[in-house]
Amino acid sequence: MMLSLIPLALCLITTAKGQFHPDCTTKDAIWNRRCCPVFEGSECGRNSGRGSCQRYQLRDPNITDTRCNWPHQQYDEICSCNGNYDGPDCGDCKPYYHGPTCSEYIPCVRKELRELTAAEKKQFINTLCLAKTTTSTRCVAQTGGTLGDVRTYTFQPVSDYDCVVALHAISSMFVNIGGNWTVRGLIHHGPAFLPGHRHLLFNFERMLQKLSGNNSFCLPYWDWTKDSDTGAVCTDDLFGRIGSDGTIQAPSCFADWKVRSLSLE
Repeated sequence: MMLSLIPLALCLITTAKGQFHPDCTTKDAIWNRRCCPVFEGSECGRNSGRGSCQRYQLRDPNITDTRCNWPHQQYDEICSCNGNYDGPDCGDCKPYYHGPTCSEYIPCVRKELRELTAAEKKQFINTLCLAKTTTSTRCVAQTGGTLGDVRTYTFQPVSDYDCVVALHAISSMFVNIGGNWTVRGLIHHGPAFLPGHRHLLFNFERMLQKLSGNNSFCLPYWDWTKDSDTGAVCTDDLFGRIGSDGTIQAPSCFADWKVRSLSLE
């Protein structure tokens, strides 16, 4: 039983790492199996020493779902990043590294929501709202097609926040191995639950750091064991009051949020 779960676990973990850079969603990029986006004037930031476009052929013939072994299952050429550089175009830094050469290490010290200062709380909420309204320049979301077959996908620009939501949604769907659909959701029903969500949070946190301009920003946590219900976080200075109709009320910016959905078969 454990051995049978190993391929699925590997699939789940690599799927959670996947995202589509806009340059990799063109017809040529998909059919030529090449994903080497330009950063700072050269592919993979090569001219600034960030990385280079490398050829890999690591596809598993037993896996028919392109989300598995991502991005190798879909692309033969991808960016290989040097040192602490990271991202589909090597334009990011690995978690906790910052600066123009990704050499500045700033660890996160996480606080419980109620430990945040008024300024920290305001920055957290304002940055979340900014992420919802800022169109991503480094990610697009799948909005149609046959699940696991990238050649059939359609894409649409989304906000930075919705990009993370879409990545989580596509990683939660069933997986196809050897032509057979599993009965398990990807990162929710297996050993990839913790590492998969941790990677998503790393990406989310890095996005908020960029938007806030604060490299020391760290996602807070909510110790729900201290509360009898969700009322502790449903306040005007956090996630908004809940009205009698069950919706978030103004003046919270979350009152206007719309949920995006994927239409994959």
